[in-house]
Formats: sequence, structure tokens, C-alpha cells
Amino acid sequence: KNEGNIFFLDMQGGTDQTIIRLNQPTADRFDSGTVITLMFTDAGTRVRHSGYIKLKNSADFVSVPFSSITLMADTGGTWKEVSRNNYDASGTHTGSVAICFPPTSGYYWTCPKNEGNIFFLDMQGGTDQTIIRLNQPTADRFDSGTVITLMFTDAGTRVRHSGYIKLKNSADFVSVP
Repeated sequence: KNEGNIFFLDMQGGTDQTIIRLNQPTADRFDSGTVITLMFTDAGTRVRHSGYIKLKNSADFVSVPFSSITLMADTGGTWKEVSRNNYDASGTHTGSVAICFPPTSGYYWTCPKNEGNIFFLDMQGGTDQTIIRLNQPTADRFDSGTVITLMFTDAGTRVRHSGYIKLKNSADFVSVP
């Protein structure tokens, strides 16, 4: 629990794994309100709706390659789903990791809001990029409360704490490889 909020799950080749509880021992539990994202590189892992993991519409999550589910810690070692990017409750595929490209000028980036909630940022060779606002045009904005994850493959991109992006301790974020 003290190693971050995004976890890559290595199923070690197992395609029939099921998760029904996270961090069962009291000492290992995340604080209520903590948001984590479980990322899967392989298909077939099931996160089961249960008394410990409450999923939207009681629908189990089944991973597809490069899919994820975001959960928020509740009380008593329980979790609530925030979002997912594999299948919706009707079984329709909702995509996987989307790509967000830098603007042609300025610091206002637009991520394709209808393509999931996890974005690889393609710096297109630039090592000195700064982000101070996401999805500035009203039509492109995410719904209030939407949690997104930005993933960086290159070092040096700065996400600036601003009136539009609030970062912990008001400190800018700079990506590392």
C-alpha cells in the first residue's frame, strides 16, 4: 500500500485468475478515499463483484490486453468501482489505452474523452513539454468526478499545478522514463 496508486498485475501466465478482495489484513488496508488503478497486460483476469469489491451494476470486470479498472477504498477493507476501460455492463468493449497528442502550440492538451480513462502521452520526440490544462473546450471536457491516468514513456514532461490542474502539495509533476 505504500508503493503508489497504479499497479500492474502480473498474472504470470495464468489466464483464469479471480480477484475477490484486496489487502485483507487490517494493517495492509488503504485509507478510505484512496483511489487505485489495476492495470492488466493480459486477458482473462476477473475482478469479481463481491461484498468486498462493489462494481458498477454488479458487473464483474474481465481484463482484455492493456485494460484497467480504477477503485476507491471505502470502509472496512471494501472497494467501490470508479471506472473501467474494457467492457461496460452490457458487454460492449469500451477500448483500452488511448493516445493523447501534444497541441500544435501552447499548453492546453486534449485527450479523447470517449476512448477510456488511461492515456499514453505521445510527446512526438519533444522532451520539454508542459501541460497546464486538459480538454479546455467545453465539448471535450470530462464529466465531473472522472478519474484519468496519464502515462509517460519519456522523461521531462511537466504537468504544472495550476488553476486547472490541482496537484498534491501544489507541486509540479515531471515525468521519468
